[in-house]
Order: sequence, then C-alpha cells, then structure tokens
Amino acid sequence: MKNVLLLSLFGIVLVYCGIMNTGCKYNNEEDLYPFKGVCDTTATPLGAVVEPILVGNCYGCHSASAAAGAGAGINLEDFNSLQGWALNGRLVTSIEHTGCCPMPKGGARLPECQILQIKTWVARGAQNN
Repeated sequence: MKNVLLLSLFGIVLVYCGIMNTGCKYNNEEDLYPFKGVCDTTATPLGAVVEPILVGNCYGCHSASAAAGAGAGINLEDFNSLQGWALNGRLVTSIEHTGCCPMPKGGARLPECQILQIKTWVARGAQNN
C-alpha cells in the first residue's frame, strides 16, 4: 500500500512539474524551430522548394479547385498565374504582409526563411523549374 501511495504521489509531481505533459505548447513551426539566421537559398527551384511552401500555406484557398470561392479567383496552382503574381510583385508583398492583402489571410506571416526562398525564386525570374 505504501508503494502504491508513493508511486501515485510521484506521478502527481511529474504531471505538476510538466515532465509528463504530452500536450504541445508550440503551435507553429517558428516556435518549434526558431530561425537561426541560416537559410539555404542557393537553390530555390519551384518544384522542390517554392511549391511545397505554396501547397502548405496557399493552396487551401488559391488552388484550381478553391480559387473561384475562397481565393478571390487567384489560382497559384496554375504556373502562368503564379508567375504573373510573382513577377508583378504582389506575391512577395502579400507574404511579407506589406501589401494590400497580407497572406495567408487571417494567419501569421510565413517563416522568414520561406519568404526569403520565395523572394529568391522570384528574383531569379520565377522560372518553372
């Protein structure tokens, strides 16, 4: 009986101290992996670097299937449309939250590294690579 009481007390202490807390106190990537000032922009191809960022943050509203409704008609899944928004500067000002329409809408800014990678891809001509 003494051992059961001791183990129960130990369990309460662990939970109280947060040692056994399985909940995640972080809710975004930057909290989990803070930007350390090192961001690889040596290669920023559309398919391997930029598109995964767009898929995770933009396509929910700006894909071919969603653009007409939630995406104000802006389809970033179509390369010609994406390139147009990239080269006219609206893509970058939106993700930097410096333009008329900060994106993602109602969300936090993308991590600095992702913004830098998209800006580098745009500066290199927003190629379909």
